[in-house]
Amino acid sequence: MTGPAIGKVPIDAYIEINGIRIDATFYIHIKGYSLARVTHLDIEDISVSTSYQKRLIPAAFIGTVNGFHVILIRDAKIIINGIETRKFTIRGLKLLQYGEKSGGYVGLKEGGIFLGFKKEIIRRLESIARKIAPELFK
Repeated sequence: MTGPAIGKVPIDAYIEINGIRIDATFYIHIKGYSLARVTHLDIEDISVSTSYQKRLIPAAFIGTVNGFHVILIRDAKIIINGIETRKFTIRGLKLLQYGEKSGGYVGLKEGGIFLGFKKEIIRRLESIARKIAPELFK
C-alpha cells in the first residue's frame, strides 16, 4: 500500500547515493495494519526500477553514524530517480550501531521500495514506531 494509512508511521529520513541527497517519504509500516504481513520500512515518492529477476533483492545493511548503508547482493542493481547503484544510504534513521551488520531484502513496489529486516531490527523499528504512535500497539 502506498501513501499514508493506518499503521504507517511517518519517519524523517532521506536517501543518499554517491553524496547526492534524494528526498523520499518514509514510513514504518506496522504488521497487521494496511495489509502488512510483517513490520517493514516503506520508502515512497521515488522512481525505482531494476533488471533483477526476482521480487525481492537480497541486501546487507551496515550501520553508519547517522543511518545505515543498503548494499544489494548477487550483482543486483537498482535505479533510484535515474541513478543506477548497488549501494545507497538511509540517513536520519538509526537502526543499527556504527559498523553493525544485518541481512534482509529490498522489494520494489509502486512508487517506491520497501526494506525487510531480520527480527532484531524489526523489534527496533517497532520500538521507534511505539514512541511515535503508541496507540498502534494496544
